[in-house]
Amino acid sequence: VTLLYMAVSDIGWIVLTAFIIGHTMRNLAFFHLDIFLEELSPDKDTGGIRGMYLTVMNISFIVGPLLGGLLLTNGDYWKIFAASTILLVPVLYILIVYLRHFTDPDYKDLKLEHTTKRVMRNRNMFSIFAINSLLRFFYAWMIIYAPIYLIQHVGFSISETTFIIGIALIAFVILQAPLGYIADKITGEKEFLVAGFVILGASTAALTFITSTNFWVWVAALFVTRIGASIVEVMSESYFFKKIDSSDLNVI
Repeated sequence: VTLLYMAVSDIGWIVLTAFIIGHTMRNLAFFHLDIFLEELSPDKDTGGIRGMYLTVMNISFIVGPLLGGLLLTNGDYWKIFAASTILLVPVLYILIVYLRHFTDPDYKDLKLEHTTKRVMRNRNMFSIFAINSLLRFFYAWMIIYAPIYLIQHVGFSISETTFIIGIALIAFVILQAPLGYIADKITGEKEFLVAGFVILGASTAALTFITSTNFWVWVAALFVTRIGASIVEVMSESYFFKKIDSSDLNVI
């Protein structure tokens, strides 16, 4: 409903309200999908399952910008919101038909103070919270400012920028499932987390020194940053979900 309002309305406060509500609902949906997945995932295979889950999810993050670049030819943003609305139809079908027999786990009583103390006192859990916060900080800045920089300062069009970002996101698709499996069966997560942050930090800092306006130079540069981000994301998720179960709703 909120996507439809964003597609058809040109009244500012209605569009803003729809965006906020829709964004909130999306985050709630991801939150509950984590609960579904955790309930159905054995710990010994958590890395591989989370990696595959992230891979499937990130395919949509690639298709989204690429499809947006094709649809956004004359500033027709309504086409993007309309297409998003249509793509939610199979989601609703899957939820209604295939998840109708899901039984909720026995959730613990949710107390914010108790949960906060538990996280603060558990060194490993606190560390993974800090890692995830840093990663989300990176996402928040890059999602907003990378497109603005590429369009306003480097000189790419909106369509070119969506393709650059879409191609760069392929790193998430090709890396996360195999890395999750390797973390389960061979190495563990900590070594990968260190390597991921080194790649992420060095490649992001290197963006400062790129003066080229070549399309493929920026594809390569952003691709390397996403290599680091993809490693950190799948390893932090794998480590976290191995430490809790689906009844830990408050911690999730």
